[in-house]
Amino acid sequence: MAEESFVEIESNRIGEVKRLLLSQMDDAVQAVTREGERFVKEGIRDTPKTGNVYVKGGVIHIASSEGEFPAIDTATLINSINVQQVRPAVWKLRFGTYYAILLEYGTPTMAPRPLSEPTELHLLAEGIHIARQYLDVV
Repeated sequence: MAEESFVEIESNRIGEVKRLLLSQMDDAVQAVTREGERFVKEGIRDTPKTGNVYVKGGVIHIASSEGEFPAIDTATLINSINVQQVRPAVWKLRFGTYYAILLEYGTPTMAPRPLSEPTELHLLAEGIHIARQYLDVV
């Protein structure tokens, strides 16, 4: 017969345990979100410029191709990407330009240059490994 396991919780320490877990969760979620920021910025910086060549404001720009991270033009997009805390243990990766959504899903004249989908897939694969570094209970 299998041994029974019990967990005994001292009621006077529940608040302390709750604070500790929330702090660890906050650290873990922040670390995972910052990894998303690093991943998407690296993707933008390192994307091959294999798309259309055009002149804008007297400067030659080589775009990315369909399905690749967007190529840097003015650096406005990459500089707008940041991490913000919403509340304890809730963080968001923010794309602070109006055109990030146009790049993500494309337009009638431009195929998608996804930002969030590849980042989400990366975090699904790597997030638990990152989070475990911060959680004593996992």
